[in-house]
Amino acid sequence: MVNPLIVLPLPGIIIGVGLLWLGYSSMKTKRLIEDTPTSKIRSIAMGFVEVKGLVEKGERTIAAPISGDACCAYRCDVEALQRDEDGDEHWRRVKSVSGGVPFFVKDETGRVLIDPKAANVTVKLTNGWGSALTKDPPKNVQQFLEKEGVKFKNVIGLNKTMRYQEFLLVPKMTVYVLGVAGSNPHVAAGSAVKSVDRVMISAGDLPKLFTITDTPEHALVKQFTLRMYAGLIVGGVILLGSLWFLLLIAAATS
Repeated sequence: MVNPLIVLPLPGIIIGVGLLWLGYSSMKTKRLIEDTPTSKIRSIAMGFVEVKGLVEKGERTIAAPISGDACCAYRCDVEALQRDEDGDEHWRRVKSVSGGVPFFVKDETGRVLIDPKAANVTVKLTNGWGSALTKDPPKNVQQFLEKEGVKFKNVIGLNKTMRYQEFLLVPKMTVYVLGVAGSNPHVAAGSAVKSVDRVMISAGDLPKLFTITDTPEHALVKQFTLRMYAGLIVGGVILLGSLWFLLLIAAATS
């Protein structure tokens, strides 16, 4: 007869494997960033590249979905305050919306077109709002929530404790871009983008690594280093402990 307790270690095994995979992927990303030197825009080679420079708007900007501020790219996060079984409070992301239009990054040697589609945009908080039991979110936030199908009230009509954040990429901001340099399709299409800009950086075939950030490279490497150790060490401990527990159950059953 199969011991019903045998299912108890399974969540730990799944979590452990997931954390190990996070640690491994973080290690690969960390090494890729370290092994990819920051290129001068004039000498960009095709393939995975890293450039640093000032943001310049392209043919147009886009309006941020909550504030309406003009920007080149944005990310809007909606988070709700929740309490876990131990009574500890934490923010849980309910919705994340991003968008953008092509823009340029310029250094002292030239400029290159960036297509922010599918990019992981990580910049400092630009705008923030909140709601609580006795505080409604502003009208512009409510309009955004309605459009995105997110409710700020619970089932009995009381306001949830939530926060709404906009992270905007705007002209003159200094950023690092890690992405795939390839031919600029806008040139072939004869669009308004100038024909001298024949290279474009985009997600290419590495969408998970495509990053636009105002975080310095050394800080970015540090973030992935912490994720790597957390995933490998914590995941390894959880997996080994769960497997050990599974073996104990199997031994007791036999």
